[in-house]
Amino acid sequence: MTRESSRLPIHDKHSRILRGNLNIRCPQDNKVACLYISNTGIDTKWELRYLMTELYPHLKEYCLQHNCELRIYDMHWSMDNVSFDNHSYISNCMDAVAEAQQTRAVNFVIYDPCLSENRTLTSGRLGANILPPTIDAEEYDAMFQELSNDYNNLKASIESLLQEQKELDEEKDQVDASDEEKSNKRKKTQARQQHSKQLALSIGQKEKELEQIKPQVLSEWYRRDDNVVPAVYRLQRISTKFPDINKTDPKKKAPATKSWNETALNILSVLQKYSKLSANEDVWQKYHMSLLELEIEAGIRHNQFSPGRICWFTKQFEGINEADDMAQKFIETEQSKKLRMIELNEQLKNFREMPKTNRETFGLDWIKEGFAPELLRNHMLYLEKLVDRINHLVRKSLSEIFEEEKETIPTNPHERNLYVEVIQHVTFCQQRARSFHGRQELLQQIKEYLRSDSQLPLTIYGKTGMGRKSLVCRAARDCQKWCKQASPAVIFRSCGITSESQNVRLLLQSISIQLALIYNTDPDLVPTGYRGLVNDFSERIKFATADQPLIIVIDSVDQLADEHDARKLPWMPKELPPHVKVIFSCQPEEKMIVLEAAKKLWGKMEKNFLEVGKLPAEDAAVIMSHWLSSANRTLTDDQYNTVMKAYKDCPNPLFLQTAFHEAIQWSSYLLPENYKLASAVKRVATVAFARLEKDHGEPLVRRALGYITASRKGVTFNELEDLISLDDMVMEELCVQYKLEIRRCPPALLIRLRQDLKSYVTELAADGLKTVQWSHTQYHEAAAERYLLQRDRAPSYHKAMAEYFTGMWSGKNKPTPNNEDGVPRYVASQNLTYELEKEDGTTSIVYNKRALNELPYHFINSNQFDMLKSECLCNYEWLLAKLCGSGIRTIFDDFYLAISIEPKDKDLNILLETFQLSRVVLEKDPKQLGSQLSGRLRSLIMKDVPVTSADPKVYPACHPLMAQISRSSIPTFYPSITCLTPPGGALSDILVGHTAEITAIGLTSEGMRGVSSSLDNTIKMWDLRSGKVTKTIPGVGKDVLQILVALENKVIVTSETSCVRVWDINTSQCLFSFSEFDDYAKIAISQNTKVLVCCLIGVNTMRSYNLESDFSMIKECQLENKKEGEEKTELVINKDKTLLISETTFGDQLLVAYQDEASAFTQNIKTGAVVYTLNCSTESARITALAISGEYFAAGYQFKYLKREMPYAVDIFSTSGGAFVRTLRGCDEDNIERLFINNTGSHCLCSSTSHHTWSSDLAVWNMETEEHKHLASHAGVAHIAGLVTLQYVLTSSKGESTLRLWNLSGSIIKPAPKMKQSVGVFDLVAMKDYPRYVVASATDNGPLAVWNVAKGKTSGTAVRIEHGLVDPTDIVVIRNTKAVILGRFSGESSPSQNQLRRSFPEADKGITGSSNIYQSVYIYDLRAKRFERKVPAVYIIPSRAHEFKLLNDDLLMGLSENRNQIYIWSLSTGTIAYRIKPTFQSKSDMTANHLNQEASVHMKKRQYTAKMTPWDRRTESSEKRQKRRELQLEEELKEMEEKRKERENGVEQFILSGDEKVVVASFFSHHLCVFDMEKKDHVQTLENDNSLLHLYVAALTYDGSFLVHTNYDEDDKVSYVTLWDCFEGTVRKRLKNEKDVCAIGISDDAQRVLFGKGNCELRIWEPFKKSSLRKIHGYQGMNFQFGMNKIFILKGGSKAIIYAGDISMWDLDKGVVLAVYTPDTRISAMTVAMDGQLLCFGLKDSLSVVSLRLVDNSRDGMDDMGENIMGEKIESDSSDEE
Repeated sequence: MTRESSRLPIHDKHSRILRGNLNIRCPQDNKVACLYISNTGIDTKWELRYLMTELYPHLKEYCLQHNCELRIYDMHWSMDNVSFDNHSYISNCMDAVAEAQQTRAVNFVIYDPCLSENRTLTSGRLGANILPPTIDAEEYDAMFQELSNDYNNLKASIESLLQEQKELDEEKDQVDASDEEKSNKRKKTQARQQHSKQLALSIGQKEKELEQIKPQVLSEWYRRDDNVVPAVYRLQRISTKFPDINKTDPKKKAPATKSWNETALNILSVLQKYSKLSANEDVWQKYHMSLLELEIEAGIRHNQFSPGRICWFTKQFEGINEADDMAQKFIETEQSKKLRMIELNEQLKNFREMPKTNRETFGLDWIKEGFAPELLRNHMLYLEKLVDRINHLVRKSLSEIFEEEKETIPTNPHERNLYVEVIQHVTFCQQRARSFHGRQELLQQIKEYLRSDSQLPLTIYGKTGMGRKSLVCRAARDCQKWCKQASPAVIFRSCGITSESQNVRLLLQSISIQLALIYNTDPDLVPTGYRGLVNDFSERIKFATADQPLIIVIDSVDQLADEHDARKLPWMPKELPPHVKVIFSCQPEEKMIVLEAAKKLWGKMEKNFLEVGKLPAEDAAVIMSHWLSSANRTLTDDQYNTVMKAYKDCPNPLFLQTAFHEAIQWSSYLLPENYKLASAVKRVATVAFARLEKDHGEPLVRRALGYITASRKGVTFNELEDLISLDDMVMEELCVQYKLEIRRCPPALLIRLRQDLKSYVTELAADGLKTVQWSHTQYHEAAAERYLLQRDRAPSYHKAMAEYFTGMWSGKNKPTPNNEDGVPRYVASQNLTYELEKEDGTTSIVYNKRALNELPYHFINSNQFDMLKSECLCNYEWLLAKLCGSGIRTIFDDFYLAISIEPKDKDLNILLETFQLSRVVLEKDPKQLGSQLSGRLRSLIMKDVPVTSADPKVYPACHPLMAQISRSSIPTFYPSITCLTPPGGALSDILVGHTAEITAIGLTSEGMRGVSSSLDNTIKMWDLRSGKVTKTIPGVGKDVLQILVALENKVIVTSETSCVRVWDINTSQCLFSFSEFDDYAKIAISQNTKVLVCCLIGVNTMRSYNLESDFSMIKECQLENKKEGEEKTELVINKDKTLLISETTFGDQLLVAYQDEASAFTQNIKTGAVVYTLNCSTESARITALAISGEYFAAGYQFKYLKREMPYAVDIFSTSGGAFVRTLRGCDEDNIERLFINNTGSHCLCSSTSHHTWSSDLAVWNMETEEHKHLASHAGVAHIAGLVTLQYVLTSSKGESTLRLWNLSGSIIKPAPKMKQSVGVFDLVAMKDYPRYVVASATDNGPLAVWNVAKGKTSGTAVRIEHGLVDPTDIVVIRNTKAVILGRFSGESSPSQNQLRRSFPEADKGITGSSNIYQSVYIYDLRAKRFERKVPAVYIIPSRAHEFKLLNDDLLMGLSENRNQIYIWSLSTGTIAYRIKPTFQSKSDMTANHLNQEASVHMKKRQYTAKMTPWDRRTESSEKRQKRRELQLEEELKEMEEKRKERENGVEQFILSGDEKVVVASFFSHHLCVFDMEKKDHVQTLENDNSLLHLYVAALTYDGSFLVHTNYDEDDKVSYVTLWDCFEGTVRKRLKNEKDVCAIGISDDAQRVLFGKGNCELRIWEPFKKSSLRKIHGYQGMNFQFGMNKIFILKGGSKAIIYAGDISMWDLDKGVVLAVYTPDTRISAMTVAMDGQLLCFGLKDSLSVVSLRLVDNSRDGMDDMGENIMGEKIESDSSDEE
C-alpha cells in the first residue's frame, strides 16, 4: 500500500477497489460503533441501572436500523469490589477505551466527578488507586533496592537498639547481683529503667515498620519476567496465595477477597512510598492514580483532535453534610484525593475544544438517604434528563456518521451492494498478506503462471493449517506488481469470509457485477439464477484485454455450500479466454471433492497444480522469531525448544501460529510442567478452552463458546450479551457471584473473555453486521466437540437462539429457577423490520437480516419443525421480510433445507412450488408476495375442508398463511379466487445467456445438449444437464429462422433469410454456405445418411446435399404428391400453399405436407420419388405440423370446420408401410404449430400457445394409450420448442432472451391437471344501483353471470349464471339487473328457443325482416331469472356491441346507419324516442365569398406560408407575389373545403359521461362534438384547425364537463395533452411535447389528470395549479401500450388504479405505487366496483370474475354498500379464512 493510495479521496478509493485494485487501503467501515461509559461504579449505581434499562436498548436498536451494532462498554456496572485472579480488569478497561476511540462519533461518556461550590467537598468519588499488573524491571529494581536498603538499615537499627537494650538488661542484672552494695545509687537506676522503656517502644515501632517494608511484600507478589522485552515484574495470580478467590461460593470467596484487598493495599502503599524517590513524576503518579483517572486520561488523549466525541456529565449535591452516613458514598474524604479531583476537574474544564453542549452539571438536593429517586422527584428528574441528554448527543453524532457514510458509499445500488461485499474480502486479503512470511518458491511459481500463456486455471491446494490462505492473499495483493506491462484488474474472493461467498450463486453474481463495473457494461443485465450466472460469468471474462487483463483469485473453494454441486466446479470454464488468469485454492481431502474435480477438468497440465506442503522447520523458526520480535516477546531456550519440538510433530503454519499465541502467555519463571504443548491444533485449542473455563468460570465459557459454535454465521457482541443474559445456566452463578441487581451479563465479563479468546476468533461481516466467528475451522471443530457434543447437546443452544431471534423474551419477563413470574432481561426486540425516518419526512424499511437468516437454521437444528413452519416458512410477514431483505433465492435455500428434513410435508412442498411459479415476478417485485400466494393458492385452500371434524386438513399451515395475507403489513392486492397458475404442473429452469430475443432452437441427437440462435447475433450451445453454455459462435443468429445439429453433433446447420450455412462446432467457423436460394428454405437432417435437405418455400422444390464430404448436391426435385408414372405438373412460382416438412428423416424418407390439406407424403431425398401417401382419417383435416420417430409418422391437424369438442388431432401412421394406425384426439386448448416425438416413440408433444391470453403450455399425447394432457403452463407465447427426451424439453417465448428447460419425465405419469376453459370473460358491467354486483358476459356470447363481489364467502362463485340466453350473433346490453338482448333472427330460429317459448308463445310465429337489422329485442330480468317482455316492432341499426348503452331501464342508445347521428330507442314502444345529430349552423352553409374572406383571414394570421428565404422574399417581384398569394388562397380554400366536408363524417368513437348526461364524439376530423343527453342537442363543438382530434387516448369527467385527450399539431409537429371545457368549447390547459401517451385518466372535478407514457413513466398533472406537472418513473414491469391500458382515478383524485401489463394502485398525493399485481395471462375485461374499493377483472381463459381488494393491517375491511338482492345465504363478510 503506497502513501499516495492512502491519500486518495474516499470516492476514488471505493471506485478503485471495486475496479480491481487490491493495494488501496480499505476505509474504515461503520458496522460497529462503541460507546465507553466512564465512572467509578461506587456512587453511580442508580445511573448505571437506569441507563441499562432505559437508554441502552433504544440506542442499540437505533443503530441496528442503520445496519450498525452499538457496543456499550459499561465496564464498572456490578464490578465494584471485584478482583480477577489474573488482574486483567485494568487492561480490559483500557482495551475497551482504545476500541471505543475508533468510533467517529461520541464514544466516551464521563459522569462524575464534580466539585461543590466551596471547592472543599467533592460530590463524587475517584475510586481506589490501582495496583499495576506489571512494573518495568528497571523501575522495580530501583524501588526494590531502596526498599531493601531501608529494610536492611532499619533492621540494623533495630538490632543496634536490641543490643543496647541487652546491654542495659545486663547492667540491670549486675546491679541486681550487687544490690546490697549499690543501694545508694537509686536515681541512676531509675534513669536506666526509663531509657529501657524508650528503647522497647522504639524497637516495637521499628519492628512494625520493618514488617511493612519487608522486601518479601514485593518479591512474593512480583516476579521478573524476562520473556517481555524489555523485562517486567509481573504481579502474580491472587490464587497463588488465596486459592479460594476463584470459588463461586460467596462464603468461601469473601475471606479470600478480603485478605487480598488488605495485601494489595500493603503492596500499593510500599510502591507509593518508594515511587516518590523517583525523579520521574510519571512514576509517582502511576501509583497514585485510580482507574477513573486512567480512563479519563486515555479518553482525552485519544480524542484530543476530536473533542466532540467526549461527553461529561456531573451531578452536584447542594447542602451535602459530610457527617451523614450516606455522604461517605458520594464524597471523597481523603485530602490527597480531593486535590486530585480538583486537578481532574480543571483538566476537563480546560479541555476547551469540547463543545459546551457536550458537558452539563445537574444540581441535586441532598437528603440524608443520599441519592433516592424513589423518594425525591428532583433525583428522578435528573436521571430522566441524563438519559435524554446522552441519547440526544449519541444519536446526533451517530446520525452524522450514517449520513456521511451514505455520501461516501456508491449511490448506484449495484455498486453499493457490491462494495459491502467486496470490502470484506479485500480487507481480509490485506490483513492476511501483511502477516505472510516465507514460501518464496511458491510465490515465484505463481508469478510464472501469471506471466505465462496458460489458458487453464491455477489450482493451489494444501491441507488445512498449511498457510494456503495467507499464500493466496499475498499472491493476490502482489500480482498487480508482478504484471508490469499492463494494469490488471484483480478480483479476490475468499469463500466463507461472508455468508454470500459460501453460496456459489451469490458468489458468481457478485463477481459478474464487479466485472460489469470493471469493463463498463450494464450491471442490470447480470442474471440472478444460477444457470444464467454460469453462462454470464463465462461471457464476461471475455471482455479482458491486453491493456487491462483480468486476474480472478478465489480462495477456499471447498467452503462453498453443497448447492448446485458447487465443489465439483461445474461453474468454472474449461478453458480461459486470452488475457484472463484464474487462481483458486482448496483442500486436498477427498470429502471436499474440489481437487478431484479440478484434476478431471485440467489434470493434463500438472504445472497448473501447486501444492502447499509442510513448512520447513528452518522457515518456521524464522517466522517464530519474527512474530516474537513484533510482539516484543522472547522465550527461554527450553520454552523455545518445546515449541519447535511440538511443531515437528505437526509441521503446519496454523499449528505454529496457535503455538505462538499460547507461548506469548508464558512467563520466563514458569516451571517446565506448566508450558507443555500438545502436538495438534485441536488439542492445543482444547487446552486453551479449559484454561479459559478456569479463569472465567466454566458456565460462562461453555455457553458463550457454545453459542458462537452453534450459530449459522457467528454472533454479534450484543447478541452474545443477550444470549448469556437469557441463559439461566450462566446467570444463576453470575447473580450470586456479582450480586446483580438486573439479570444481565455485565459487559466487563464478556470483554474480558473476548480479549483472552482473540487469537481464536475473528470478526467477519454477516447479514450487514460484524459477527464473532472462529478464525479457523479446526478451532470450530474443537469447540464443537467440547461444547456441542460432550458438555451440552447442540439442540439446547439452537433452541435458545431460536427463542432469542423470535424475540420471545423481548419486553417480557423470563422465568428464573426461583421465580416463575420471571424478571426482564432487556434483550433486543428482534423485529423483522425497522422503519427508518428520513430527513424529508419519508420512511424506509430496514430488514433484520440477522433474525431472518438465523431463525430457520436454529429451528431445524433444534428439531422444532412446527415452529419453523408457523414462525418462518408458512408465516406471511416473515416470508415478506425475508423476500424483500434477502431475495427469493434465500427463500429457496430455506425451503430446500427444510424439505431435506421433511420431504413429505405438503405445506412446504406446495409453497415451494408456488414460489417457483412466482419466481420471475417476485425477483422483480417482492412486495407482490401476498397477491402471488393468494392468487395461486386461494381456491385450493378454500376447498381444503375436512369431511368430518376428526379429519385433518391437507394443508394446515397454509390456512393461517392466507389469513395473514389479508392483514398484510404493506398494501397488497388480495384476489377473491385463484387467478394465477396454481401449483401442480411441471416446473422449468431458466437458461440465461443471450442478451436479445431467441430466434431458433435445436437439439443434439441424444437430447442432452441444445443450440439456440438470437438477435444478439450469436449461436450458443448448452449443456442441458448443467444449464451451462459450452460454446458461443459469434456473428450469426439474428437472421436465423431454423437451426439443426448434424454429423454426429459436430456441425450446426442454420437456415437464414436467403441462405443455409454449415458451422463447425469446435472451431466456430462456417464450413459452407448455400447462398443460391432466392427464398427461405426449410431444412431437415438425415442423421443416418448424413444428408442435408433444403426445401424452398417459394418454389416448392427439394434439394439434398452431401454433408459428409464436399457439400455437393445429390438431388433436386419438385415437392409434389405424385408417384412415379403419374403426370408431373410444371414448376409454379410462389404457390399459395405453405410447405410443411419434418426436421428429420426416416432412412431416406422425408415427411412432407402442404398446410390446409388433408394428406401428407414421404419423398426419397436421394431419388426424389414419393414413397407413401398418408391420408388423414377425416377429409376436414388441415395439416399444421409433422413429426417422425423410428416407428411412426405423425401429422397434426386442425378441423376445417371447427369442432368445439375436438378442434385438433394427431394422426399416426406406420413407418413400415405408411398404414394409418390411430388418431390421437386433442381438445379445444390445443394449437398445434410444431410437433415432436420423443426418442423412444412413447409420447407426442407440441407447444400449445394462445395469443389471446398470452400464455402457453405443453400438450402431450401418449401414443399407445392416447391419453392427452396439458402440462407446463406459463406466461408468454412459446413460438419455438425442441424435444428429444422428455427429461429435457426446450421452449422460448416471443420477445424473450431466455430458454425454459422442462423436465416432463415425472409429470407425464401424474394425473392430468384441470384443463383451462376456452371461453373467457368478454365484458364486465358493474351495477349502478346495486354496487355489490358485477355482471360478466362471456366470449362468443357464452354464459351470462352475476357476481356478488362484496361478500367474502361468495366472492369466489357466481350467484347467478344464465346459459344459452343468446346466440353468438346477438348483442347483450346490461344495466343493473336488466339484460337487453338484440337479435337478428327471423323465422323460427331464436337465440334461446326453449326459454323464449316458455316466456313468449308468440315467438314461434317468427318475425320477418332483414337479418342485418336487430328486429328482436328481449328484456331479461337477471334478478327474477325470467324474460320480462319482448319489445314489439323494433328496428335497431347494427353497431359495435360496446356502442350500445342503456341510459336507463327504458332507453337504448346507439348510432344511426351512416353513423352521423345518435339514436335513442324506447324499449317500451320499440320506436326511436329521439335522435341527436351534429349541427354546424355557423359554418355549414358558407358561400364562396364567405370562404374567400375566411381564407384571407387565415392566411393573414399565418403570415408566411411559402417556403421562401428572406432574401427571396425581398427580391420577389409584385407579379410573383400576387401569383403566390393567389396560390396560397387557393390552398386555404381547398383546406377549408376539406374541413367542411369532415363535418359530414360519421362518428368514429364516442365517450359517455359517468352520469350518462354528456356524450363526446370524434369523427376522424379536426373537431369533436359535445351532446347533451338531457337537452337532446349538440351543445358544443371542440375544434382545432391544426390537429385531427381523436378519442383513442381520452378521458371524460363524471359529469362530462371536462375532456382530456392527446392530439398532434400538424403544423408545429408537436404532441399535446389537451384539457377542454366541454360546456364552453374552449381549451383550458394543454401540455406541450408529451409524446407516446398511451393511457389517460381524469378526476371527477378535473383537478388532477394522470397519464402514462410508453417509456414506463407517469405524469401527474394538476392543470389549475402552477408548477402542476410531476414526473414519476414507473416500476420495473410497467408496460404501457396503445389500446391495452386503463386508468381509473379514485377517491377524489388521491388514488389511481392503472392497468399497463400489470395492475397497480398508486397514491397520487405522494406519487408512489402502493401495490402491484402481475397476471399470468392477459386480462380481457376490467371495471371498478364498490365505489372504487374493488377492482374486478376477467380473463381470456376463464369465466370467473376476479375481484382485487387492497388490504393491509390499517384497513378494517370494505365499507358496506348496497344490499344482497339475489337471494344469497347471509354469511359473515369479515373473512373467508378461519
